[in-house]
Amino acid sequence: MPERFLSELRDAVAAGRGQFEYLRDLGFDEVSAAARIGTTLAGPAQGGETLEKIRADLESCGCCGLCKTRKKLVFGVGNPQARLVLVGEAPGREEDEKGEPFVGEAGRLLDRILFAMGLQRDEVYICNVLMCRTPIIRVPEPE
Repeated sequence: MPERFLSELRDAVAAGRGQFEYLRDLGFDEVSAAARIGTTLAGPAQGGETLEKIRADLESCGCCGLCKTRKKLVFGVGNPQARLVLVGEAPGREEDEKGEPFVGEAGRLLDRILFAMGLQRDEVYICNVLMCRTPIIRVPEPE
């Protein structure tokens, strides 16, 4: 793998670590949805939970109020058994309209990065921490 991609990957991992530390500092001691999805990706979770069941549950979620302004839930796509999972922060306008993560300008860049790595979208799993678009850029709320 070319050194510049390794460098970008290290930066991305550091940024992800920073986001988790930020959430910890806000008082979160677990990230329940990510933990559920993580166990589902590795195999059937307790109670037979699947990605389809989690998605169906989230379609009717009203925990934080972002559902009131979203057009579509932006759930993860790709190979649920992938060895590489790419996690973004939140969907943008184009993602909200299509209901798929990373389809806008960032998605086009991601496609080029994956191509340079010898991968295609269907070989990785792509999702966001938030699955609803925030109407404005703001500091995340605890909900």
